Amino acid sequence: APTNQRTSVQKLGMFAITLIEKTMMEDMTYMNKLLKKKGLNKIIMNSITACSDLYSQTLDDLGDAILNYKLKNFHEVNQDVSAASTTAARCEDGFSERGVISPLTQRNDKMGQLSAIALNIVNLYAQVQ
Repeated sequence: APTNQRTSVQKLGMFAITLIEKTMMEDMTYMNKLLKKKGLNKIIMNSITACSDLYSQTLDDLGDAILNYKLKNFHEVNQDVSAASTTAARCEDGFSERGVISPLTQRNDKMGQLSAIALNIVNLYAQVQ
């Protein structure tokens, strides 16, 4: 692939991973706001807390993803970015397993979609190397 195409894909991949990281931070801020609401169902509160813990762990992985992306360690990047999608799914599962409606469904769906897009870009970048 031409150098300018590789550079564009590389920048797009970094942007996608950074966007996931930024979105996760925004989602955690939203979760913290929900947890401060008075009268929130205890089961929902516990589920939100579990999601917040999952997101926090995944944010650490995304920091690794950025470093691994720069080093072109694509297998590790795939694992780290996939963790974001898995986290969103596990968060949703936590609500359904407890028999309550998730207040985070739209955010978790968005995280799954962003992760899928980022994985596609990372794989494209790995192919043009």
